[in-house]
Amino acid sequence: MKEVVVYVDPAAGMPGAACRIESPFDVPDVVSFLTVDDLTQLVPPGVVRQLGEGLSDRIRQNPTVQQVLDLVLAHPPGQVSLPILFRVGDPLAHSLSWEALVAGNDFLALGERWPIARIARGSTLDRDPVRPFVPPLRLMCVLSAVGQDAAEEWTGIHAAVTAARAAGLPVQVTLVSGDEAGVLEPARALGDPDLTVVALPNPAADVPVLALVENSQPHILHVFGHGAIANDIGMVELGTIGDFERADGTSSVLVRAEELGLAARRTGAWCVVLNICRGAEAGSAALTHAEEVVAHGVPAAVGMRRQVDVDDANAFSREWYPGVLAAVQRVVAAGAGQHELAWSDTLVAARRRLRDLHGGNPGDDDTWTLPVLYKLPGPFRLELPPAGVGENQERTRLSEGDTLGGLIDVLPAGADASIAAELRGLVP
Repeated sequence: MKEVVVYVDPAAGMPGAACRIESPFDVPDVVSFLTVDDLTQLVPPGVVRQLGEGLSDRIRQNPTVQQVLDLVLAHPPGQVSLPILFRVGDPLAHSLSWEALVAGNDFLALGERWPIARIARGSTLDRDPVRPFVPPLRLMCVLSAVGQDAAEEWTGIHAAVTAARAAGLPVQVTLVSGDEAGVLEPARALGDPDLTVVALPNPAADVPVLALVENSQPHILHVFGHGAIANDIGMVELGTIGDFERADGTSSVLVRAEELGLAARRTGAWCVVLNICRGAEAGSAALTHAEEVVAHGVPAAVGMRRQVDVDDANAFSREWYPGVLAAVQRVVAAGAGQHELAWSDTLVAARRRLRDLHGGNPGDDDTWTLPVLYKLPGPFRLELPPAGVGENQERTRLSEGDTLGGLIDVLPAGADASIAAELRGLVP
């Protein structure tokens, strides 16, 4: 998949930020300078179009950038999408909703041709990530937001899982919650043989939630909790059984976003969904929750730019999962080999659903811009090994290839050519 990457970084000694575009077109990279100070004064929700048009005007000021964007907008419908990715290192610019970008009187992120996502700041680990996959798909849902009813969140996710299974995709689900009456009991009553229900106990130290994540080895990790930021550190707050029984609004389990990212990376997770408030809120140079997850090696993460209403959080999940599970099903149907799964495409339907829930006019309400996808640069691919090869075996093979490839890359310029040739011969 081809991608267009817009870099917006601090400009040393210059006013505003430096903007550069990488594209698959034969156009040289040229740096232009843009200022966004006045755009930060456009306070949503009622200024969505004004903000989107302002961002578009700023990045179009350079003729070369204008040329690239014209080529992007000429991308024909009905073909593979041409995602527009923003890697925004300038803190002021990063706080703006680039998801609201307008071109040709349309919000690009609401169309299939130009889905908009972001590349996480702080990531030095991976690009063009490849992950092994042997069905079943493993989905882990941690639904434990004290004071919030997660029943609808769970019902929507399980309905998507049920439909995916009926379409031929095996899915195993691990459900973790501290809400006994609202979530755990109804889930147990389903009698789903491919559903493991786990109570988040009190005290939490008996079974640390990160250990539960690593034991479950999820491909997709979904978290419905409370998001908090303390001293520029992103935290996820989760309630135990005791927290829900007390009903005083406090959560006993506090997980740093970076710890969650490291745990998810160790399991080989593909994506973490942070259906929490402020999971993608960017108000400083500090990484957002979702960025922390990606910066620590998970290929993709979804977060919300600010406080999110529980009904909107539920609607997002209900619309997002059918599309993602269908995409995985298409990969499985393609058979052995490497196949792309385009994370940037997966938010279009969910954004449209949020738009429709709030009046249908995307210029009047910005709720549809709240879900933000951060990813590693380059396409994400799933590697389906030949029949009889397990996922762990394939993961080892891919890891060995990455290690040997890294050794080849760091060989000094004057090294004996036979050394590189020998290493290449060892690459699986």
